[in-house]
Amino acid sequence: MLDKQIRELLPDIIKNTMDALTETTNATDEITLPVTLAVASFATQGLADGNPEMWDRCAISNYFCVLVPSGGLKTSISDSVLEGARRFELEQRETAEDAET
Repeated sequence: MLDKQIRELLPDIIKNTMDALTETTNATDEITLPVTLAVASFATQGLADGNPEMWDRCAISNYFCVLVPSGGLKTSISDSVLEGARRFELEQRETAEDAET
């Protein structure tokens, strides 16, 4: 479990997500925190200019790496959290391809 003072510094949406993941997977904060932050980073990367020539304005999510010794639990948790995003991507793929054409 994370130190309470550290946990209190986190935004409510991160803490709530961690709590939901703990409820559904029995994972500890040490696993749910980095996975939640990685997913949040992935979800917001489109809001920043990711042009590699503009390093000072590049999305931080281009550089995240989650290193937690958890076997398959980390992947299971991130797959669970990203399920909706992956479903949306599949549903929108044809529309995007049509727009590209």
